[in-house]
Amino acid sequence: MPSGACVPGGALVPTPSFQRSWVRVAQRYCGFWLALATIVFGVAGLASAQTDVVSEITVTGNRRIPADTIRARIFTKPGDIYDQAALERDFNSLWNTGYFEDVKFLREQTPKGWRLIVQVKEKPTIREITYVGTSSVSQSDILDRFKQDKVGLVVESQYDPTRIKKAEVSIKNLLAEHGRQFASIRTEVRQIPPAAVGITFVVKEGPKVKVGKIRFDGNKNISSRVLRAAMKNLRPIGIPHSIFLENIFAKTYDATKLEEDTERVRAEYQNRGYFKANVTDPKTVIHDTGHKGFHIPLLQSGPGKAVDITMPIDEGDKYRLGKITFKNNKFLSNTAALRNLFPLKDGDIFSREKVAKGLENLRKAYGQYGYINYTGVPSTTFDDEKKLANLEIDIDEGKQFYVRRIEFQGNTTTRDKVIRRELSLEEGGIYDSRLWELSLQRLNQLSYFDQLKPDDPNVTEKRLDEKNGQVDLTLKVHEKGKNSIGLNGGVSGLEGAFIGLNYSTNNFLGKGETLQMQISLGNLARSVMFGFTQPYMFDRPLQFGFTVFGNKISYNQARQLSIFSGQNLNLPSAVLQNLQNYSQSSVGFTTSLSYPLRRSFKRLGLTYSLDRSTLIPLSTASKTLFDFIAFRGISGPNAVNGIITSKIFPNFSFNTLDSGMFPHSGKQMTLGAEFAGLGAFHPADHPVQAVLSDAEAKEHHRLQCECILHQRVWRAGSAAVPALLYGRRERYSRIRYPLRLAGRVFAQFERNHAHES
Repeated sequence: MPSGACVPGGALVPTPSFQRSWVRVAQRYCGFWLALATIVFGVAGLASAQTDVVSEITVTGNRRIPADTIRARIFTKPGDIYDQAALERDFNSLWNTGYFEDVKFLREQTPKGWRLIVQVKEKPTIREITYVGTSSVSQSDILDRFKQDKVGLVVESQYDPTRIKKAEVSIKNLLAEHGRQFASIRTEVRQIPPAAVGITFVVKEGPKVKVGKIRFDGNKNISSRVLRAAMKNLRPIGIPHSIFLENIFAKTYDATKLEEDTERVRAEYQNRGYFKANVTDPKTVIHDTGHKGFHIPLLQSGPGKAVDITMPIDEGDKYRLGKITFKNNKFLSNTAALRNLFPLKDGDIFSREKVAKGLENLRKAYGQYGYINYTGVPSTTFDDEKKLANLEIDIDEGKQFYVRRIEFQGNTTTRDKVIRRELSLEEGGIYDSRLWELSLQRLNQLSYFDQLKPDDPNVTEKRLDEKNGQVDLTLKVHEKGKNSIGLNGGVSGLEGAFIGLNYSTNNFLGKGETLQMQISLGNLARSVMFGFTQPYMFDRPLQFGFTVFGNKISYNQARQLSIFSGQNLNLPSAVLQNLQNYSQSSVGFTTSLSYPLRRSFKRLGLTYSLDRSTLIPLSTASKTLFDFIAFRGISGPNAVNGIITSKIFPNFSFNTLDSGMFPHSGKQMTLGAEFAGLGAFHPADHPVQAVLSDAEAKEHHRLQCECILHQRVWRAGSAAVPALLYGRRERYSRIRYPLRLAGRVFAQFERNHAHES
């Protein structure tokens, strides 16, 4: 058909070539419009994406806190996509710092994106804290309580109303412990421009509350006097075991201590066989005391309050011990030996205190064989008909441990070798808790470190290897001041002007050696002393020490007369010869040697000393006097000619004190005999011979009481010893009560009893 021909119906049908050309034109136009639409929509999307970006973050309102610090708390950074959830997270992060009273996040549209504006209002800073009306407690007591309760209220900290309320509660509890149960506290906050506050705690302590009468309801078998004595916190102050003087002064009432005393009353019953005794909550009644109006001081008390305490008691039945059995004791299978560790026999009155002592002995017994994780769980069954209490102890021995390593921390000066040689526990051996306690006690006696307690985890750190059964021990110590330097001087009527210097250390260069030096120079007296002690000579427990000394003193009666008269007396030579004028000097040394018995506190020692004393008369009157009183005619050495004394002192000592300087417990005993005249001579060839036996014992208790018993006996071997010493025996006992405040001895009261025969 020709191109453009008509078909039936009058329709015009394009030719195939025309159709192909039209399709090509349509494709060109469609591609053009599609590319144009892509460009237009891409530009619009890019513009929209730029508007959703965080372009800048600014901080306003901050005074003390730098803007960079605030930005560091915000996780969103410039260039990040704007995200509402992320901003909520940033807001919480900034608010939780607790530095601000108000935080706002604002946004502002810019051509580059969103600009975030962080507006903050800082909490004011506390510039000062004052306390008004506190007479029962000091400011340091309040600060210590704040530290104990972790209040966190200090100067230059941020003001926080929550901390203020916590501080009020802390102060009120502190006052309640001092008997001020009715104290009220009001807090005043004043503004200090530009952005600070001052806090004032206004305290009204109120009357002091004392402990009134203490009654017990239901105690039929134990007297109120015994139960009241068990209340260590609230019982009155008086003379124990007296009839009329037990209740002299009432203690301050402290509600927090009442629960402890209630438990002590219950323990008193259980120690006397009433194991099922029940002490219910005490009843307290507060009432007014004293005279509200005019009263005579010291004779009549002023107005106050007291608390009467009533303890309801249900005693129950009294039980005796039936038997003690053990189970699961595989290593220590000897039940008879385990039974002997309890200070209770079958049939004795059941005592909780003695049972606890037996359990502690059982723990120590297993600890000696390396069972660190030992646990003993007691279970009690009662026979109500026979009134017997049977005790069964379920033992979980755990694993036996060996010591792998022993290390030390905190010994900045003392060398490891000095500490290690005092340890009785050795690496590679079985862990023995008794030897470890013995080792720490020996270190305490050296006084190099603060008190070391065996059960204190801050002193002994144990790292257990359960798989291999090994333990690493780390001993943490805190060194004391080891050096003592003193400078003294003055003017004395007998010694004239003098100046002195002394130095001593018990841990010289960290080697555990003792060094002492002392020198004193004056126009009338001079003295010098040097001492050194090596505790481990040749790396053996052989203690060697020596002391060298010398002193000289002059006495001039004419000089004393010049001092007393206040003017220089020019006396003629004849008068000077009739006045006393002499000088006395002595030099010598002492050396000692001692050796400890293995793994004990016993020591054998030997001390030798040699000294020479000389008396030189410088006037006729002095020479005549000394010739006349030369032991009043008794034959013996004459000091004018010089005396040389040589003596030896073998001794045995026993020392279990818990500290070398200020002991609280333990015993110390020394036995010895001193022999004089070994190789000694003087110009007249009269040997000085004497025997002196010496015995001394000390015992220290937790009450800071030191009991000393001392006895010395002299026996003369020749007429060289004065007749007054023949057969003389001296005994005395002394009890010292040191008054300690903050670890220092301020006063000491002594009571001596002496007997001579």
